[in-house]
Amino acid sequence: MNASPLIATLFKYKTWANDEILTTMKRLDEKAHPDERHTAIRILNRTYVVDRIFAANLQRLEHKYTANNISDTPTLEQLESAVKKSDQWYLEYVSKLETSALSESIDFTFTDGALAVCDLPPG
Repeated sequence: MNASPLIATLFKYKTWANDEILTTMKRLDEKAHPDERHTAIRILNRTYVVDRIFAANLQRLEHKYTANNISDTPTLEQLESAVKKSDQWYLEYVSKLETSALSESIDFTFTDGALAVCDLPPG
């Protein structure tokens, strides 16, 4: 049995929200508002990096990140492509997620080296 349709709906909403944010960011005049545009890209890139870390943890894979953002700022076009690919991965992942997986604990290490403590409530 597949996991709750609510999860799929939430990730569809996240995908829509990212599309809206990226569309709005494209309208921000790079010459008139360079600092604001740069800050917006940095913020969205941080959410992208955290999404990729989380995706690696869900698959019990190692990731390449040592922080919750990268030092280099991608272009908006690079970020848009990466976010869309990541969002598509999540949509496909949750579409195949079994309900039993929702109660699994996943051990992982935060980027600062701290171990995660995953205490799930009973039943």
